[in-house]
Parts: sequence; structure tokens; C-alpha cells
Amino acid sequence: LYFFNNEFVHQQADQLAVRIGMAETATAERVRLAYDLMFQRPATPAEVAEASQVIAKLRQSLATSDLPEERKNRSAWGSYV
Repeated sequence: LYFFNNEFVHQQADQLAVRIGMAETATAERVRLAYDLMFQRPATPAEVAEASQVIAKLRQSLATSDLPEERKNRSAWGSYV
């Protein structure tokens, strides 16, 4: 619970989301890069598929938020990582 509410953890997740977003454009490639960076191993096809679904749901949940449009994708990725 501590990490879910910790500002440092939120900042690190945001920075990782930016790094992933700048390096790749396709969701699947971003997931693969995230796994490489976070776990030092390639993502399995099942993990890529599941992560892609989670990212899509996060984006959908942010669609009606007050966040500026350019921050929504970044926020979705920050929540995922």
C-alpha cells in the first residue's frame, strides 16, 4: 500500500512511461521494452496480449478525465508500469 501512494514511485513510473513512449510507437513494442527494462527478460506473447488489453482499458478509463489530451496516454502507461 505504501508504494501505491508514494510520490517517488509515481514519479519513477511516469519517467519510465516517458522513456517507453519516446522509444517505441506501437503498444506491443512498448510492452516488450517495458519488460526488458523492468524484468531484464523478454515478454511472452501472452504477457504482451494481456498488457495491451490493460493499457487499452486504462486509456478508456481516462477518456473522460480532466487530464489534458496529451497526458492521457502517458498516465495510462504510468499506471501500468
